[in-house]
Amino acid sequence: MSVSGVTSKQGAQPFSREEEEALRRDAAPSDVLADARRANGDKSEKVAVRGDDPTLTKVLEAQKTHVGPGGIVELIATALHGAEIAGLSHLAPEAILAGVELGVTLGGTAVAVVGTAAGLWHLNHAKEAMKNAAVRDVLHGALTLKLDVPQGFRDAEMARLKVSDARQHPAQKIANQIPDKRAIVLQLHCDRGMNAARDAIGAGKSREAFLKGDPAASKKYAEDPAFKTGVDAMFWSKAQGPEAFAKLSTDLDARDARYAQAHVSYRG
Repeated sequence: MSVSGVTSKQGAQPFSREEEEALRRDAAPSDVLADARRANGDKSEKVAVRGDDPTLTKVLEAQKTHVGPGGIVELIATALHGAEIAGLSHLAPEAILAGVELGVTLGGTAVAVVGTAAGLWHLNHAKEAMKNAAVRDVLHGALTLKLDVPQGFRDAEMARLKVSDARQHPAQKIANQIPDKRAIVLQLHCDRGMNAARDAIGAGKSREAFLKGDPAASKKYAEDPAFKTGVDAMFWSKAQGPEAFAKLSTDLDARDARYAQAHVSYRG
């Protein structure tokens, strides 16, 4: 859904009363995604989503210092079973490949600690972390699909998450459960990130310098996945060249005009 807004001689297209109420309630993106996941039929315990969530691939990589080669097999099998229950069986091929790579890396060099009390704790902890990371990847994918961001950036994000935008994929199904009035709230958070990033770019700052020099923005970048997406999308467009940056800036200005007309803060 595009929420750029239609402009005319009378100005930006106004939000409906229902949309304005949703914008003023300003729900957290993590809550919006959790509600959409439940609406899609998954009644499992809520998995919170942040901007700094590690992907499933990163979580798997982190286990190699704790779980030996024998534990990898059990870790992969059990975690993927949990993922399948959550409707995430599509992740099995990637996860299995990652597990095999870890097994090769660990083979002959790591000590199998699964039989020890510490090893069992690490294994059980890893199973839960892996399942939650798989769920988060899908939720981040749903968020990316629902936001008005450049297609090239969206494709890169979905590839990073190893999540598909296919119609029957859980990410797309969850995205479809986000009504327009809540998608607008996600876009608002994203646009706050875009505006902050555009200001930083205008000041000649890199993303790293921007986040290092602005503790409040850095905190939002870590906590708010939609804000982070907005920051990353704006810096991505800048790296693509003047045309891409100008296009995204024009789209952002159109949405900002709608927020201003509704007296909704689109900065900070």
